[in-house]
Amino acid sequence: MRRLFVFFAVMGVVALARCGGRSSGGHDAGPVGNQTDGGVPDASSDGSVPVDGGDVADAGGGTEGDGGFPEADAGEPVDAGEPVDAGSPTDGGDTVPDAGVPGGGSRSACTFNSDCPADERCECDELEGCLCLTGPRGTGRSGMDACVSGNDCESSLCVEGWGGFFCSGPCASDSDCGPRLPLCAYITFVGDMCIRQPDGGS
Repeated sequence: MRRLFVFFAVMGVVALARCGGRSSGGHDAGPVGNQTDGGVPDASSDGSVPVDGGDVADAGGGTEGDGGFPEADAGEPVDAGEPVDAGSPTDGGDTVPDAGVPGGGSRSACTFNSDCPADERCECDELEGCLCLTGPRGTGRSGMDACVSGNDCESSLCVEGWGGFFCSGPCASDSDCGPRLPLCAYITFVGDMCIRQPDGGS
């Protein structure tokens, strides 16, 4: 009788243990949320356990709708510096007139000083020929005084004689000429003027 009672007692305990196991196992819904076993939350869940998706990656400050690419920073404008000052034009100083070039005049064609106004003299140049230009006249007398250029002579004409160069001038006859240039002769492009003796006489 006692054995039968013990048997039923044991069986009752076993039955209670089994019922307890089923009851406690009914509450295990398996992994929930983002547990490491990769379980997926029940769709019927009320969302009380939010899924942690981690922080959203920063796309670099891009504006909404720009594709997430960061806006390039063009930086500050490059300072090209002040314009280079090329300096003032070189000052060549005051132009010094050539002492051999008169400062002006009528620039009329001439052969002798007598062809020019009183304040001008007949200047001859290989490029321009003979022109009336402002300048003092010489005082050398025809057929008598030595000269270096026509500017030394009253007439503006200096020619070669025997023994050097002498002032010449217009003439109408030999009597108008001095001893250094005793002959009055016609010279092409000049006209009648005093010249030396062709045989070497004075």
